[in-house]
Amino acid sequence: MPHLGTRVADFVDGQLTADAAADAQEHLTTCPDCRQAVLAHREVKRRMTGLGAVPAPPASLLQSLADLDRVRAAADRRGGLRARVDHLVRSSAFRGLVAATGAAVVVGACAYGLGAPAASAAAPTVPPVSRFVAAFGSADLATPSSELVQAAMVRPTTAVRTAGTATVSDDPEAVGLLRSAGVVPDLDLVVRNFDVRLGATSLVDGVRATEVVATSDGRRESAYWVATRTGAVVRAVGYDDDGTPRDLSLRPAAGTVAASTPISDAGMTSLTRSGWPCHERLARDLDRVEGSFLESDSERIVSLAYTDGLSRVSLYEQSGSLDADSLDGFRPTRLGATEVWLREGSPTVATWDEDGVVFTVVTDAGTSRLAEVVVDLPHRVVDVGAVARVQRGLERMTRAADPLRG
Repeated sequence: MPHLGTRVADFVDGQLTADAAADAQEHLTTCPDCRQAVLAHREVKRRMTGLGAVPAPPASLLQSLADLDRVRAAADRRGGLRARVDHLVRSSAFRGLVAATGAAVVVGACAYGLGAPAASAAAPTVPPVSRFVAAFGSADLATPSSELVQAAMVRPTTAVRTAGTATVSDDPEAVGLLRSAGVVPDLDLVVRNFDVRLGATSLVDGVRATEVVATSDGRRESAYWVATRTGAVVRAVGYDDDGTPRDLSLRPAAGTVAASTPISDAGMTSLTRSGWPCHERLARDLDRVEGSFLESDSERIVSLAYTDGLSRVSLYEQSGSLDADSLDGFRPTRLGATEVWLREGSPTVATWDEDGVVFTVVTDAGTSRLAEVVVDLPHRVVDVGAVARVQRGLERMTRAADPLRG
């Protein structure tokens, strides 16, 4: 049987004949792409059911129509203009303009109502944070002397990092040193996104090691200390925007998680179109390197992994509304124009909900990098203005009209 295609909606709404529905059900057992499309359509239908009544638009949205009465009143007071105004008002062009204006007001009113912060009808959800953190993992590395860390913290702070530009000044010896160590994950991304150079040779807890530094626009982004005798990486440090060092993991961005099912590229495209963002890139240059479904308490969680070669981001998306009262160790934190629940540490965890989806991010990146990730995902903007609210409402109306449209 071919893919369901445009029959996905008919299948979900029960509009297929008994034979056609049976054939579709059998097809779903062997076709993951159609199965994901059906799940996505059901989720969008559930969200639209929970939107509730649309509130009345503010009076300001109808102001443009009220202006028409003032135009005619002013014309009446100017006797010589009355005939021309009457002619204008009776013309087909003017009546068409009024009809179009009225339609725009109606659409704008609906968008304004739908653009309000959604009160999801989904059950409260508590993300399995401990499982997410365990999957992220950490590296056991030697601790260098305080003098070595302090020396490494001295770096320019005025440069602005430029993403997506291939580096041209990598030191072949430095790259070869990291490659021979064989434990630096996503090394090709490091070489692509940063300038890799040799640094000084120092003692790290009694072990003589050569520093390899990755920079961007003259700004130190990370440093690795490679033991001179064994060739092993004994320390890996990244730097926040303020120069604070943080441990880098020597594990790949794609962590090993039990009970997971890979998501195909077509499946991730379908999920993104229906409100489950599986973007190929986040925060300028964090590339998606893995996508899978996790099975947890009879629900499927979308799991995605991103990296720029240095920082790692694990993103989890699950249906529901965030049960913030049940979070342990989190505090509400403002990141840019939005508020999330944040648990600082190594790694850092942030979680929030929007439009019936709970998002959880686990990362070893700094707070400013985390804020860039949040901005690229659906989030509730604090103090949403009327224009932004109408825009969000229009996006929801478009998604509801055709959830599988590109």
